[in-house]
Amino acid sequence: MKRISCVSSIVLIAVAVAGCNSSFDVKTDSNSGLTINSTTSNGSDSVNKSSWTGADGKMNSISNETKVSNGKIMRVSARNIDGLETKLEAKGDAVFLKGKASKVPADAKVTLFEKRDGVKKEAELRSDGTQIKVWIKKGGKFEPGSEEDQAWADNLVASFNWDDTPDPEKKKELAAIKLDDPRFAKKLANLHYAKDVTEVLMEKVNAPSLSAAEQTALIDVTLEKAQYDKDQKAILLKLIERKDLAKAASTHLLDNLEKIHYEADRKLIQRKLFERVSSK
Repeated sequence: MKRISCVSSIVLIAVAVAGCNSSFDVKTDSNSGLTINSTTSNGSDSVNKSSWTGADGKMNSISNETKVSNGKIMRVSARNIDGLETKLEAKGDAVFLKGKASKVPADAKVTLFEKRDGVKKEAELRSDGTQIKVWIKKGGKFEPGSEEDQAWADNLVASFNWDDTPDPEKKKELAAIKLDDPRFAKKLANLHYAKDVTEVLMEKVNAPSLSAAEQTALIDVTLEKAQYDKDQKAILLKLIERKDLAKAASTHLLDNLEKIHYEADRKLIQRKLFERVSSK
């Protein structure tokens, strides 16, 4: 089960119901209003939703859903942000690499939707030889899109940043990125399985060299991305054991102990930190 923390304005609740794992992140912020994030997974199906109140008082939302039926995958991502509604839906074996549609088989269907200022735009992506072209819905039927339509479709697909790169390749890429690089946390979130996230973080914490900035970043990404409490604790204890543990990292971990769910884990990590300091 995911960790549950109560940190100033953040409350994290994890619930297991009828074979599903669900977590809800409720965040109150004076600028963005109320944010509710929820993630639900049941077997190979998963749903992730976030919603918050914008500066104009209107509700914004992001949702990502994956379903598997009879061996076929359906993926849907939808956004409603500052009055702009967009959706990307793919049925079948369509493949996306780093925000680009790279393969759309004949039996796959990829649809795009946008609603801006009350004006709706719907389209499909279809293979045309070695290229993937956009078809725009006009008068109830789809017609080949213009260059402008193609640019719109490419930008819309890129905004969802779908990436079907196999996880082993993603892990290799992560190994080459430093922890304090903003790309690291974003790419780590693209891994599908909790064990892969843990493996990547364990490799990082066991690296021969780890700067103070990287150690601090490791603490943040572990508290945020490590799904299971036992993995989170194991990574942080490994960090404390490092001979080059930086003072800044120690202080940062102490300042963030309350983000660790179990009191026993918090006390253990605190004790290990104090033992480390007193031994010097």
